Amino acid sequence: MVKAKGMFRLGIQQFQKANNVIGLAYAIGGLASLLVKQDQPEHAERLFAWSDAVREKFNDLRPLLNRLLLKGIWQSSILNGIMYSWQASRQKDDL
Repeated sequence: MVKAKGMFRLGIQQFQKANNVIGLAYAIGGLASLLVKQDQPEHAERLFAWSDAVREKFNDLRPLLNRLLLKGIWQSSILNGIMYSWQASRQKDDL
């Protein structure tokens, strides 16, 4: 995970240099996902919020399911069932 964090930071720096704001938003969103895996939800939440605000300006919103998951609704057993079914159907499509 240390290597992944370094790659995200490098990507963030490159997008900043290129003044590519939407790329920066995606890279920061990726770093936020990594921080969730590293049990740093508070830091991740701030990065997700910034990333989503930028994406909204570009009319490039996350898919609805991702937005719901980020808002904490993922704890709902109904949504977990939907997520499981969706992932299972995607895996079948990839075969």
